[in-house]
Amino acid sequence: MVVNRVSPPEGLGSAHNPAKSCNEIYHSLSTSVQSGVYWLQAARGSPYQTHCEIITSTCKDSGGWTLVARVAGMSGDFSPTSPLWANEDVVSPWDAADITKTTSMKNPGWFSVSNQVIRMCYSGPRSDCATFTHNRGLTLTQLFATQFAVEVQEEYTFETLMKNLGKHLDLGHLKTEWCGLNLGNLCNLVADPNKEPGTHICRIGCIGDTSLPRSPNGCNPDDYSIGIGVSSCNSPHGCHGHVSTTSSLHFSMYSRYGDYQQTAFIYVK
Repeated sequence: MVVNRVSPPEGLGSAHNPAKSCNEIYHSLSTSVQSGVYWLQAARGSPYQTHCEIITSTCKDSGGWTLVARVAGMSGDFSPTSPLWANEDVVSPWDAADITKTTSMKNPGWFSVSNQVIRMCYSGPRSDCATFTHNRGLTLTQLFATQFAVEVQEEYTFETLMKNLGKHLDLGHLKTEWCGLNLGNLCNLVADPNKEPGTHICRIGCIGDTSLPRSPNGCNPDDYSIGIGVSSCNSPHGCHGHVSTTSSLHFSMYSRYGDYQQTAFIYVK
């Protein structure tokens, strides 16, 4: 078991020598580096503390992940149209380092750490994780504000992503699917979801459709979705402008939908 240790008293990642990111700490020459709490320098303002996932449980994952957000599934904090995706606001940054917390959090790493890949752990800080390699070299604020319909290196399908996230949905009616980052909606995948929310949005994860090809009007309301910041027009609560938006962790499959009562963690490097 990896222990969430306290910040080092000196050296890179200490209060007197904050690092740019956890990845920088991971690549430092210190042999004593391990997962735990470190000090990082914000792009603007004072240094902040967060959790660094330095050592991971798989050989394929080299570690060096900076925790930038916790997502309480039943909340609307990271709903599809939440401004948190593309702004520099923070949420409870003072407890960013505590991986036992289950409330939502967004720290300055969201707009301070330029990254190539996002790691989403769907069931806690180290459980049911999936990586999304985008290779844009941007902060998350920049990515979600300017980059739309981002295909990721992993080339997920609904089936493979659900396996990573430890979930199961009946895909018997699924005909068309799109997986990745910041998908606008089924009517226009590359639309800016910050300005044109439409009826389907996928910030991190997959959305799909029951028609093949897509219906003549461009999108079918009998849709599929799973991830963080996804909406479902099959649910009246997911049709923006009609009732409200879906919760932060949402799923939909024809013809059922709902929200997950758990907390997801978002890392970058």
